[in-house]
Amino acid sequence: MCCEAVAWDASFYFCVLKMPLTHDKVWSLLRRQFLSVSGFHYRRVNYKATLNSPVFPFAIELDHKVRLIKDPDHGKISDANFILHDGPPYANGPVHFGHALNKILKDFVLRFHKIHGKTVSLVPGWDCHGLPIELTVIGNNFSLPPADVRIASLQRAMTCMAKQMSSFKDFNVIADWNNAYSTLDHSYQSAVISSFYELYAKGFIVREPKPVYWSRATRSAISESELEYNADHESPSVYFLVELNTQPAWIPTRLRGHPTWVVIWTTTPWTIAANEAVIFSSSEKYAAVLDNHTNRILLIAHYLAQSLAELTSSPASRFELVACATGDHFENYVYKHPLGRCDRPYRLMPGDFIQREKGTGFVHCAPSHGKEDFDFAKHHKLPLRSLVDSETRFTDEAGRDLAGRFVQDDGNSAVIHGLGDRVLALSRIRHNFPYEWRTQQPVIKRLSEQWFVNTEKLESLAMEAYAGVDVFPPDRKPMMNQFIENRPFWCISRQRTWGVPIPVLYRKLDNSAIVDADFIGLIADRVGREGSEFWWTESSTQLIPASCLEKWNLTPDDVLRGMDIFDVWFESGLSWKAVLPENRIADVYLEGLDQFRGWFSSSLLLSTALTGRPPFRTIVVHGFTTDSEGRKMSKSLGNVIAPEDMLRKCNGEVDVLRRWAASSGLAARSSAGTKSFAAHTAAYKKLRNMFRFILGNLHDLPAAGLDWLDQPLPQDLSLLEKWCLCLIGRFCDDCFNTFYPNYRYESIIAEGDQLVSRLSTVYFNAIKDSLYCDPPASERRRMIQKTLLYATEALSVCFAPILPNLVEEVASSLHRTASLSHLERMASPHRGADCSTGSAIVRTAVSWASNHADLLDAVALASTLRQEIASHQYPNAETSRSAWPGPAANPLARLHVTVTTDSDGECLAILKRLNEDVDAEGYSTLCKILRCVSVEITDATARRGEALAVTANVGTQRVSCLLRIADHTAQCPRCRLYNSSNASLCQRCASLVPI
Repeated sequence: MCCEAVAWDASFYFCVLKMPLTHDKVWSLLRRQFLSVSGFHYRRVNYKATLNSPVFPFAIELDHKVRLIKDPDHGKISDANFILHDGPPYANGPVHFGHALNKILKDFVLRFHKIHGKTVSLVPGWDCHGLPIELTVIGNNFSLPPADVRIASLQRAMTCMAKQMSSFKDFNVIADWNNAYSTLDHSYQSAVISSFYELYAKGFIVREPKPVYWSRATRSAISESELEYNADHESPSVYFLVELNTQPAWIPTRLRGHPTWVVIWTTTPWTIAANEAVIFSSSEKYAAVLDNHTNRILLIAHYLAQSLAELTSSPASRFELVACATGDHFENYVYKHPLGRCDRPYRLMPGDFIQREKGTGFVHCAPSHGKEDFDFAKHHKLPLRSLVDSETRFTDEAGRDLAGRFVQDDGNSAVIHGLGDRVLALSRIRHNFPYEWRTQQPVIKRLSEQWFVNTEKLESLAMEAYAGVDVFPPDRKPMMNQFIENRPFWCISRQRTWGVPIPVLYRKLDNSAIVDADFIGLIADRVGREGSEFWWTESSTQLIPASCLEKWNLTPDDVLRGMDIFDVWFESGLSWKAVLPENRIADVYLEGLDQFRGWFSSSLLLSTALTGRPPFRTIVVHGFTTDSEGRKMSKSLGNVIAPEDMLRKCNGEVDVLRRWAASSGLAARSSAGTKSFAAHTAAYKKLRNMFRFILGNLHDLPAAGLDWLDQPLPQDLSLLEKWCLCLIGRFCDDCFNTFYPNYRYESIIAEGDQLVSRLSTVYFNAIKDSLYCDPPASERRRMIQKTLLYATEALSVCFAPILPNLVEEVASSLHRTASLSHLERMASPHRGADCSTGSAIVRTAVSWASNHADLLDAVALASTLRQEIASHQYPNAETSRSAWPGPAANPLARLHVTVTTDSDGECLAILKRLNEDVDAEGYSTLCKILRCVSVEITDATARRGEALAVTANVGTQRVSCLLRIADHTAQCPRCRLYNSSNASLCQRCASLVPI
């Protein structure tokens, strides 16, 4: 509305007015006088100066210097009535997008509950022990002294923890940063040691020899939860033969004297060295097949007999089916060990774990390298031989040809070579194979004496406790089951250096463990005071009290201290005990999907064992972060983007990063890339610009008008104001009663974007004229300003948990926060009421939604009608262009719209209601929504010859319109509306511009 006009000298103007001239003659005379009189005096009127121009409090462009004015106070965890327990991220390396997503989502939860007046607590934590740090420190130098490893690991953990904490603070995450915890804390390590003995005393921890997953890369036992399965792993596929000492009686007489062999399949030929039995199924039908090339009789499951030719790439004539028998005929048959071991008779034995889907109907049993084999061997008292050392090499006991070889490399080849002509078929197979997720290296199963949590004893207790836990999203609740039900014993001991020591001594005589309550209690107390380093550095005499040695009737030279450490999942799974107040349950655990197999399940198992209840009331689960193409971020792919790098591209505005996190929500995969962040930046600017527009037009609202919360809405609100507040009230209702409580942050972003669009295209366009051109203190303008104020307060509360920087700017602009941040103000009690100020604002806003809900559909219908009208072409004979002749910003600005009564009845009633709501200038709500000159509703036959007839389809309704261009209506040079009979000011503007 930046326009200027020419006004003539007042004396001449009044002379002209006295003349009895027609309108045209007056203007003709004025023009002649202006042109003919030398030195005619005129002045320019700057209409812009007469408008109510907005005073914007901040720029549209983002300012990287903007930060929260004051971090909200964070109460002590002991005083909190809402606890979000922070799962400890690993202190090894910089923060990545997974960290950012996790910490920001947690912050949304805290701010939401704080707005409702709760005292919230998030004590940030770090997991500082374990292999990733230790492997980084030692590299390939496995001979590095343990003391040096521990010192270097400590330094790295502390450095990474400090850097990560700094990044998390930059994300505007509220937390008790001054009291952060880590697994390095003396009190934490003491709690772990005390819990170990308590679990042992209850029978939940045992020490036994078992086949455990073993990592060649780390030379340590690992648990199921530390595995990933690589579908592209290649193994040798070997069909080999085992010769029976005697031929079965059911073989035909004509074949007496032919050697009889059992066909067995394996993908781990190195385990044949540890073979102790061959297992068959008593109920399976087996076939005896004559190999005409070798004169051997081969025993194989009957359903596989016809596949031998294909298996060996031989003609069908090579193999001849000669007899059949069920498996119960095989019991007690003796075979020759495939690698020639002769220390005892080796037998065929019945078992119940033969799978028809794979194999040959026979299984070679290696008790040291498989759970089923181990259980079978224990039941039948078979020998347990450990032929593989901690480096996964064959020991000397395996024989001269195998000793020293890595089992998965040349060990496999050596065994296959040793089988010689016992190999029936050899190929390569690609299949799922367990890998250690940290090192991405294949693992084996190896017999080793370890400490275990008895998960069989805990299973039913844990599942019963878990039944009462809420999980979001709800469809992910069953994901816990696979890590609790039928879970193998949990191996909690590790043969590493960097961690909390398992405080157990062993008798040198028989390697039996000394698990003593007094001794472990003393160790736990010392660790709580001074840390655990003394366990590694002191002599046995210094470490073991004389009273304990006397009780055990031992000397310091009779015992060895254990050098194993606890599994890091055992450590972190006890964080609730080490950090939370006694007898408190965390309200929320919030972590990624992978924590079902990690922190979630370990915490559940240990809490159930120690307290009989889960450590959490609610589990919230988010997904993984990927690049813009859906690929996992990795250095090898060159697609790793740090959150800090993306923030720099966003001019440092952390609210854009937080908006990304909210938009990602709890989706299984969240992509982060330049394109997606550009879109988030653009959408964020639209919201920022909306608040900027509102605040710019509130600059002259008296301070008394800002105190509105306890005041009822004005009774004379127009339908547009009622619609605006209803729309915002519905959004508040959705946010605080559905989206936030159910962690649906992506819905807040999606609905918020739609809200901004609807307010901008409908309400803001409709009110700009009154805001800019009405008298500053007019009743209508003040009513609009108050509506904008209500909208600002309500929307600020809705967006406060997600976009704290922006909301702080808005709050500061309203002069509300001389001493309080916006969050503290919202969290403060509302003038002695039973709720916080934030809750009171939400309650008020939600009431708007219920009062005028019918207006939402009405305004939506009118908006659709505008789009339909704008989509029709305007016939113009003078030009080839057919667009409506209004300005580009509003092509319908010169249009008169007549809605005829032959429109559908429901639509007509709604449009009549909107058209009957008229302001002081005669403009109806419908006219403002359509942004045209005028709207009338009349009989279908009226003026049909003067206008363009249009039928608009509005949903399922039909609206008949007559559209006419206001050819004889001029544009007011001040307000720019087509409401003047000539080029002069309209009646309203003329009354506001001084002559």
